Amino acid sequence: DYNKLLEMAGTPQLPPSVNDALAKLAEQYPDLLEYDADQGRVRFKSDVTFDLGSTDVKPRAKEALAKLAGILNVPEIANHEIRIVGYTDDVPIRQSKTMTMNPTNWYLSTNRGQSVRHVLENDGVSPLRMQVAGWGEYRPVAPNAPGHKGNAQNRRVEVYVLPSQVPAGLTLSSVSGSAGSSQHAAHATPTAGTAAPAAGTGNGENTGAAGAAGGAGVPMPGPVR
Repeated sequence: DYNKLLEMAGTPQLPPSVNDALAKLAEQYPDLLEYDADQGRVRFKSDVTFDLGSTDVKPRAKEALAKLAGILNVPEIANHEIRIVGYTDDVPIRQSKTMTMNPTNWYLSTNRGQSVRHVLENDGVSPLRMQVAGWGEYRPVAPNAPGHKGNAQNRRVEVYVLPSQVPAGLTLSSVSGSAGSSQHAAHATPTAGTAAPAAGTGNGENTGAAGAAGGAGVPMPGPVR
């Protein structure tokens, strides 16, 4: 099972001061986010972070992300990488307004991750540290309701704080250079003939559905996007 594989892989724990700060952040915004110290993961609930079918971060979520950015920039983890992963439930995209920018759940999950990255960058987190991925509906943490009616637990954006994987001696591209732009690609705007992002875009295969709060729970149907 996917969760067991993640547990076997393990994630080095963050410094106690950072764990404490992230735990206090989750206590301050219990309806918006939760923190898993074992995975170094902050999970934002999409229904509170975004409006239905939108990729625009709500003001209260921006407030929490600003505080998260301050924690991510403390000296103890200044060299850690930030992996941002978006997920949806299995409710299909049907509304024309949503389909313009997000024709599938692949686009919606990835672009929501990009929106979180953009807010963190504006709040001072270096884009050279950040990576964005989207899993669409394919990494649920709880069963979706029958008939593609979804589950609020699966609609989420997760922020992982991980030790740097950049090999020693490797020089990173400048943010202002063309190569640096690949570290923080723009929203995936669909064009004619453009395929949806492939599974695990951005090496997201190690950042999936471990440690879902509340277990399977009762599926909560979501409205049509």
